[in-house]
Amino acid sequence: MGDFRQILPVVQGGRHEDIVHETIKTSELWGLFATLRLTIKMRVERIAMNNPERRNELRNYSDWLLQVGE
Repeated sequence: MGDFRQILPVVQGGRHEDIVHETIKTSELWGLFATLRLTIKMRVERIAMNNPERRNELRNYSDWLLQVGE
């Protein structure tokens, strides 16, 4: 689905209020969704496993990525 905090719906000629009203979180369907939280950046972890000398640096980067957007 993507990160709905970064991707807004297109409302032709809409004002800020109109765009916010059309987001998925204001939909009556929102209660049917399960919210999952990313806890491991798998791509960075895989690279870290293959680069033992950079493991700490990559894990710090992975932790930073998880904090972005919170």
